[in-house]
Amino acid sequence: MVTPADIHKLLAPATAFAGEVQDVLNKTVCNGAVVGAVVSWDKDLEQKIVNVGTKLRDLVARPVPLCLDNKKPKCWLEAQYRCDLDDRGRFLMVISSFFGIYAPDGKTLLCHYDYERNKAGYPAAHLQVQGTCPALGLLPGRRSAGELAKLHFPVGGRRYRPTIEDMIEFVLMEGFAEGRDDWERVIADHRIAFQEKQLSAAVRRRPDIARAVLADIDGLREGRA
Repeated sequence: MVTPADIHKLLAPATAFAGEVQDVLNKTVCNGAVVGAVVSWDKDLEQKIVNVGTKLRDLVARPVPLCLDNKKPKCWLEAQYRCDLDDRGRFLMVISSFFGIYAPDGKTLLCHYDYERNKAGYPAAHLQVQGTCPALGLLPGRRSAGELAKLHFPVGGRRYRPTIEDMIEFVLMEGFAEGRDDWERVIADHRIAFQEKQLSAAVRRRPDIARAVLADIDGLREGRA
């Protein structure tokens, strides 16, 4: 059973993470989007569940409108993460994530990025797109032309998988939403922060490679001295 101490240990970093997601949304494509964080105990799985998501209610995320004013939104975005602490119990780790883009009705899904750590059967990080593709029906395999949404397109793997920043850039570059004047700078800043976290995680898992690279850099510096 989850204890108050467990909740506090998880809720603090989860709330900070939710704040980061909320910040990038409201500084680029949203006005007043709320991203929440909840820690609970799953009786069936017998484990802690940390949910971070847009318009989070009853552990389920809901889409938020991508608009900077009171006009009808051109599209909606949903983001949800399931998290836990890493193997050492020190850093918040994403177990799974979902980023979906919806039509103006807020219900019809266009596409979504999914990530699920250690998932078997298809790529852990992948893209799925709604629609029909005649070429798919001509290819060998079990998929028909109307089953495009069932294809899982690999997108980078665990370490440098797509992020919510990529989804925001997508909707802005395609004209699905309007962004604030400095959205590109905000996206760049948040991307750097994510990449630094991923780099730190990679170094912790493979310190031997980190030491080898640093030794090589030191050798080059000595050679130039």
